[in-house]
Amino acid sequence: MLEAIKYGLANLANFSGRDARQAFWYYVLFLFILNMVVTLLMVIPMFVTIFAAAFEGAQAGMSEEEMTLQMTSQMAVGMGSTVWVSLGTNLVIALLLAASFVRRLHDSDHSGWWAALAFAAQMVAALFSINQIERMQQMMATSMNPEDMTAYIESQQGLMAYGLLGWIAPIIVIIFGVMKSTEGPNRYGDTSFTA
Repeated sequence: MLEAIKYGLANLANFSGRDARQAFWYYVLFLFILNMVVTLLMVIPMFVTIFAAAFEGAQAGMSEEEMTLQMTSQMAVGMGSTVWVSLGTNLVIALLLAASFVRRLHDSDHSGWWAALAFAAQMVAALFSINQIERMQQMMATSMNPEDMTAYIESQQGLMAYGLLGWIAPIIVIIFGVMKSTEGPNRYGDTSFTA
């Protein structure tokens, strides 16, 4: 497993050759864990701040409704920075994965240009997320207002439909990533890197 990670990191700009399924998926697992660690490092301080404010509000005698409103408004403020950090992390992960994914495509005798489709889908989802930051913040800020509940549900459904865009790139990676390796040499080389 460590060999696959070292190989992936050492060949970030090497778009030629082949990567076997096992080596590719060990490297993807490493990137997934890296992404989770960054996400936790980003989200935990935000929630600690939110819950500390709620605890202080409870000690000050705020009602449950007031504390919930305060928490959701703070979450709305934090959501903008969370989206930006998440987008940055996703871009870095996509760049770290690009060459390995192209080599994996080569191993199953497919053109590396399929990786461009996954990258384009990821960028479209990212642009949509950037475009929707303000809408998400407004939705969070009004989520606890019973009078606006219908508008909240409608806007949430709209965001969920567009949120499916973010799944296109991972699905492309999974589909091509699990394909069987070509036996023996193919047009991209003789053997593939195995971990």
